Amino acid sequence: MDFEARIARTEAIMETNRQDIDRLYAAITELRKLILERTDRLEDGFKEIRREISINQRWMIGLTLANTTMILGLGGKLFGLY
Repeated sequence: MDFEARIARTEAIMETNRQDIDRLYAAITELRKLILERTDRLEDGFKEIRREISINQRWMIGLTLANTTMILGLGGKLFGLY
C-alpha cells in the first residue's frame, strides 16, 4: 500500500474543498450585501408609496366632505330651508 500517495491525494482534496468553501463564503457574503441593498431600495419605494397613499387619502376625504356639503346644500335649497 502506498500510504504517502493516498495521504498526498487526501491533502489535495482537502485543500480543494477548503478553497471551494472559501469561495462559497465569499459568494454568500456578496448575496447578503445585494439582498440588503435591494431591501433598502425596496423600503424606499414603499415609503414613497405610503406618502402617495397619504396624499390621495387626504384628497379623497376633502372631496367627500365637499360632495357631502354640496348635497346637503342642494337638499336645503330643495326643501326651502334657506
